[in-house]
Parts: sequence; structure tokens; C-alpha cells
Amino acid sequence: MIKVKGIVVKPEPQQIKEINNHAMIRMNERGITKGDIQSFIDNSIIAFKQRLGTQYAYYSEKGFTAISIDGVVGSTGWLDEKGGIIIEEAKKIF
Repeated sequence: MIKVKGIVVKPEPQQIKEINNHAMIRMNERGITKGDIQSFIDNSIIAFKQRLGTQYAYYSEKGFTAISIDGVVGSTGWLDEKGGIIIEEAKKIF
């Protein structure tokens, strides 16, 4: 079973303004650049509105990014097998 929190929404363009400490740690661990993160957002197939609408989790075919409506990246990562299932289901919706 795959569990994703939030309300499914069509992805809207968003620009990175800042990257928080947690996300920087994840970027370093996973070899992800700021350009990769922006690409995840720009090429996202699905997004989840989270934390009462203050954050969106974007999923592309390569990775995911959680970013606040203020443009602060909170987490990011490469897409894994479970993320791939989310993308395949999203393609059925959008």
C-alpha cells in the first residue's frame, strides 16, 4: 500500500526562493542539485496540496519536491518504485 498525504491537484508553476536545512541535507545525500529540484517542479505530473494548503509536493517522472507556497523547499528526492506507482496513477487522472 502506498500512502500519500494531501489533496490531489494539477501542478502549477512555482519557483524556488530558498532551500531549508533538511532539504539541503537530502540534496547532499542524494546528489540532487537546485536545477534538479526546479526540473521536478517544472515537469511534475501530479501535485499534492498539503499542510492546509501551505505546502505542495510535486512528483515528476524523475523525482519529488515538497515546497511551501513561499517557495521554500522542505524535502526532495529521486523517484523510487513507490513514486513510480504514484506517477502511473496520476497519468490516469490528468
